[in-house]
Amino acid sequence: MKKIFLQRRLLIIIFTVLISKFSVSQLIITPASTTGITPTQLVQNVLVGNGVTVSNVTFNGVAGPTASNQIGSFVSTGDTNLGFPSGLLLSSGGVLGMAGPNNSGGLTTPITGTSLTNDPQLQTLVPGATLNDCAVLEFDFIPISDTIKFRFVFGSEEYMEFVNTSYNDVFGFFISGQNPNGPAYVNKNIALIPNTTMPITIDNVNANVNAQYYISNPSTVAIQFDGFTVVLTAKIKVVPCTQYHLKLAVADRGDFSLDSGVFLEANSLSSNAVSVNTTFTN
Repeated sequence: MKKIFLQRRLLIIIFTVLISKFSVSQLIITPASTTGITPTQLVQNVLVGNGVTVSNVTFNGVAGPTASNQIGSFVSTGDTNLGFPSGLLLSSGGVLGMAGPNNSGGLTTPITGTSLTNDPQLQTLVPGATLNDCAVLEFDFIPISDTIKFRFVFGSEEYMEFVNTSYNDVFGFFISGQNPNGPAYVNKNIALIPNTTMPITIDNVNANVNAQYYISNPSTVAIQFDGFTVVLTAKIKVVPCTQYHLKLAVADRGDFSLDSGVFLEANSLSSNAVSVNTTFTN
């Protein structure tokens, strides 16, 4: 009888270990290059939500056989500490390198080809050093209402070792089009630290500066980056039913090493719902 009890207890322990092993959170990443998915399909089927139509989608990255490795989609299983379960991602390296666990202090995912350098809009955010390995997604969109918004997380392998050095990896979301409250938007960056006009870079958001927006990534979490932001929202006023241009870009600054990237929540690029009231007058 005692032997049967011990056998049952052993089976329970084995079953518990197996369950814990196979229920570990994962970040499942699908690069565009491995599936033949186009940037247009990624934007229309993954990023766009209610009240927005998009057109003229283009993607530019490292020119070569692995160019589309810098863009893809992701799905998280379980708690990845990211803040949302799926979406589109861009990286200064190959997007597969964004998947964890965080078992490298400085991962650089190889991408072969000619680096896209010195994007003019990103350069205005971190002037001085050369930008390399730029990944740039652009498209036109028409909102149905007076505001557009989307949610995102920025992360980097540069954290924390290279904060306040010349390797200040950067990203931006730049909008152009009619401003309902003044002069037209011309590549206006809307990826900002909340309630400021400051862009989000590893120097501007980290464990020491604006720390309320920073997460130090433990080795157990299924994201490779050493640190990343909390979920933030890019938001701006627009004129309904008017065409705008949006540019999403990320790059290495000063070198070609240590990946940085942006996670964009699925279906979060959206415009407010429209409320219609009808009255009749004789």
